[in-house]
Amino acid sequence: KLKKLKGSVDLVFNVAEGLRGEIREAQIPSILEMLGIPYTHSGALTQAISLDKSLTKKIWQYHGLPTPKFVVIGTQDKPYVEGLEFPVLVKPNSEGSSKGVFNDNLIDDPKRLTAKIREIQRAYGDGVIVEEFLPGREFTVTVLGNKQPYMLPIVEQNYDIFPDHLKKFASYEAKWLFEDSLP
Repeated sequence: KLKKLKGSVDLVFNVAEGLRGEIREAQIPSILEMLGIPYTHSGALTQAISLDKSLTKKIWQYHGLPTPKFVVIGTQDKPYVEGLEFPVLVKPNSEGSSKGVFNDNLIDDPKRLTAKIREIQRAYGDGVIVEEFLPGREFTVTVLGNKQPYMLPIVEQNYDIFPDHLKKFASYEAKWLFEDSLP
């Protein structure tokens, strides 16, 4: 059906998540690129790489960008995180939009770590990334365009309005339950 759109569509607003697999968010952009149909959001390669948190962090490190220390634990690996300082944040390695990143994924007690890693592995069937938690301010920065990029106003997460039961980071509960309930 997309093939029939070629020539009759000026631009596709891409919000597709894809069906399955480690590059699922790159599926629609790849098809659109093959057909020569322009689309919004990041290109297929960026979509494929950025869904893999550990690969993205390794690329940042290569280019000298700071990132919290982390360990990747595959589905067959032992939950071994030597060298990390607590608290740590445990998350699926290949999910977006805070999927699988809940309030209780912020681990202060090392005795709780193995159980949380196993829970994420069971729920998402994928690698798990465990990274040192960096408390502080959190921002969203949106850039539009390629040749002459334009930056939209920076948005800061307002932790002051969080209820006491929410930890101060962009968890699934904060993004999709609490913020959606605000007037």
